[in-house]
Amino acid sequence: MPIEGPIKELGLFELFQLISLAEKKGILTISGEEILKSYMLYFDRGNLISIDFPERLKRELLKKGFLTQEEMVEFGDNKFIDHLIENKIIPIGTLKAVFKQTAMDALYSLFFIKSGHFSFRETDFEIPDYLTLNVKIENIILEAARRIDEISKMEEILPNTDIVLEVSTDLIEKEQINLFPMDWKLLSLIDGNLTITDIINKVGGDK
Repeated sequence: MPIEGPIKELGLFELFQLISLAEKKGILTISGEEILKSYMLYFDRGNLISIDFPERLKRELLKKGFLTQEEMVEFGDNKFIDHLIENKIIPIGTLKAVFKQTAMDALYSLFFIKSGHFSFRETDFEIPDYLTLNVKIENIILEAARRIDEISKMEEILPNTDIVLEVSTDLIEKEQINLFPMDWKLLSLIDGNLTITDIINKVGGDK
């Protein structure tokens, strides 16, 4: 028997816990106005096996130069993946890495939506190896909670994403700065003209 309803009545934290405790195998579909397309999440015995999110994956592959604008339009659903593999445009290992990173970013963004609809149905499925995640639900819940807590703290400091950022003079005057690659990328975009929203869009993340 399918489980379905509005997210505002049963949030994703509770829903994931139910699927984990019951060790269900099936597909969870999430849809709503806050996301561009419906997401399909595949579960088996307490693990998240895969996510179907073709439009977001297309955009990421386009950004990395593995797809062209014409190919994005030409190949619908997941046929663009077959196209990339059959024509040896992207190595399987690279595709798997891009898929996993994009899938996890997409997954955690779902925990921030406040409205929408979910539907879970028990069913068998097969997923290609290069589109698998196999992540424990309990780990997903912990990481999602951590990200939400971090975002809440950031919103207290930067409540308006239309704020234009500038690099502090204290930072400029430092002789040595140790940052991670993503931190350097973000720092390079802070030019006194771009808003927080502009920077988020350029990096390709979620608000």
